[in-house]
Amino acid sequence: RVRHLLPTKVYDDLERILLSCCPAQYNAHTTRDEYLKYWTAGNMASLYTNKQGVKKVMNKEDARDFVLTFPAWIAPLVPNLRLTPQALVSGPGKKDRLVYNASFMVDEHCRPFNTDIDLALEPDIFFASAYTNFLRQVYNLRISYPNEEIYPFDDDCHAAYRQVKYNPNVLPGKAFIIGKHLFAPTGGTFGDSSSCPNFEPMAQARMALAQDFSTGRHKVPNFPDYLNAVTFAPPPPPGTIFAQARPDCFNTGVLAADGSPLPVPFHMHVDDNLYAAAGQERLRWAMRCSIHALYQVMGDPDPTARANPVDFDKFVRETITHQWIQLGFLTDTRTMEVTIPDDKRQKALDLLQSHWGPHRRSFTLRDAASLLGNMLSLCRVCKWGIFLFTILLHEITALLNSNSRRLMQTKEFQELTEQAARHPTDSSKYRFFSSKTAQAIWKHKAVTWIGLGLREELAFVTTVLSNPEIYKWASPIAHMIPRAPDFEIWQDACLQGAGGFSLSLRFWWALEWDDAIYKRTLRFLPQRDQYLLSINLLEYAALIIGLAAAILAWEEMPPADQPNHPIALLWTDNTSAASWTKKVAGLKGPQGKALARLFAHLLMFSDMGINAKHIAGDQNHIADFLSRIRETDDFSRFSHASLSQKFPQLHNSRHFLPSPELLSLVCSALLSGSKNIPTTRITLGQLKAAKATTPSSAAPLK
Repeated sequence: RVRHLLPTKVYDDLERILLSCCPAQYNAHTTRDEYLKYWTAGNMASLYTNKQGVKKVMNKEDARDFVLTFPAWIAPLVPNLRLTPQALVSGPGKKDRLVYNASFMVDEHCRPFNTDIDLALEPDIFFASAYTNFLRQVYNLRISYPNEEIYPFDDDCHAAYRQVKYNPNVLPGKAFIIGKHLFAPTGGTFGDSSSCPNFEPMAQARMALAQDFSTGRHKVPNFPDYLNAVTFAPPPPPGTIFAQARPDCFNTGVLAADGSPLPVPFHMHVDDNLYAAAGQERLRWAMRCSIHALYQVMGDPDPTARANPVDFDKFVRETITHQWIQLGFLTDTRTMEVTIPDDKRQKALDLLQSHWGPHRRSFTLRDAASLLGNMLSLCRVCKWGIFLFTILLHEITALLNSNSRRLMQTKEFQELTEQAARHPTDSSKYRFFSSKTAQAIWKHKAVTWIGLGLREELAFVTTVLSNPEIYKWASPIAHMIPRAPDFEIWQDACLQGAGGFSLSLRFWWALEWDDAIYKRTLRFLPQRDQYLLSINLLEYAALIIGLAAAILAWEEMPPADQPNHPIALLWTDNTSAASWTKKVAGLKGPQGKALARLFAHLLMFSDMGINAKHIAGDQNHIADFLSRIRETDDFSRFSHASLSQKFPQLHNSRHFLPSPELLSLVCSALLSGSKNIPTTRITLGQLKAAKATTPSSAAPLK
């Protein structure tokens, strides 16, 4: 049934997993000496600190036949036995989980389980795009059903990795000992590199079958045990406002040309199946299709043969409404936004206030990495959030470098280096050397003092998270999915000035750099001078001014013509400037960090989303001309009449004049790296109607 629904490779992988089990290939060798080393090393420390939790987990594993259980004394008698240490992961509100440490090496002669897995032979992984695809489904539902309640939902595949079974010949290589028992897992484990890719074909099959069932061509059971337990919130009251979605070349809705509904798409993110529907009955239908598809792949429930793969808790845990938390984020289909749940925001705020407040003076590499990891998870919702942590990222990089230098001077490191050099082709020794080196760097206790810049950065992030009514840590769904741009803006910068324009928003702008900026360019300073302002920074500044002009032009549009949640496409002939609209890699100096904060500020107080693309310099000739105002004393070249004659496309365009506040912030960022940016929205500037431009209107950036 599923063969015609899947790509050939995915189907072949699925057939192999169901008939021959996994991994795709496993040809390992172990020795008695290696067995004794792992037996002596035992399990990880976390397993001994929560013995009751371990006992509870293993009782469940045994009861569900996820492990084969034997007395530990038979371990020395089992041929080809390989032992792997176990760890226990616990967390607030989470079930205890056993982790199979399949990469742990006792010494350089050991070969853990993961070293014998060739990922090139394993199935491809697709789940990373599941959440984006789900949001796109919600957006398309809103296009087709502009005034109906849309219900987002997800159900779980219970013990997902355990559903993927190992070939019996592999079991001796997967064994572990806890207490007086020897265990051999029958299905995938958390921690070995083969589990996730081998679950993917089963997830792909479930998605394909569920979508096929949603067409109505097949009989789908009612599943009353599940659906009768589902509760919905009351329907939206009269007058409820639904944020609208607009069709484009990427998003055309969920109805066919004849008005019939298209098949329901499903999106598996590891074990979570994400989907949505307009109206309660349509969601119930999607639930039935999802459950039926999972049973078709994993097998119908049979307590005597297998555990039920459908997690019942998801259907009864909460009342289904237009707001639903998935993957740690709150999706709201009325406002069409994704935001951070209050408890997650509060957790991040508590971390900043309790561990990184004014009382703290220093930190280690692991401290900083832990904080950054927590903060970056929030940035999946707000893309501008990453630009608030530029100094923290810089400090982590500096600590990595300094810890590496300290490590290189130690006797232990020098001995490891000599051993690795004597065996350059021995992959086991290289892996052991790499592992020990990474651990030593990250566990080093060297501290860095919290400087003024980092303290200000942490204080600002604390302010943002403390005031959600002012700083909305949320993004419109329209900004998180592929969409055609509503507006396009071109800009360019040279050593003398910058300029840009937009035909769709009807504006142009041009300015010359202040002398203090101009004299710190390559025209006056050598390439490696510490005071040099690179052309990359000037191009980034031009992007920021162009973005400010676009925001203002959009906000001044008549309400009837103003698209909600617009996307602006910024064109630049500088690849570094384009990349800095998405990531902070390469923003090493204080000037780049300050510009990034200003860039984030504009997005923070605007409903505009952005993309940036590179354009060849010879195709960016209008913006290039506008950027070279300093090269002429004839300002009449920049009058509306002259520009219209030279570039007829600009005939109806208005002249954008950046505000003194915006120009001052750009100038301060370039000259001193100042990040003293207001906590409330700045004034962007003004748009002057098309008419002759006086020389003063193209004044230098001061």
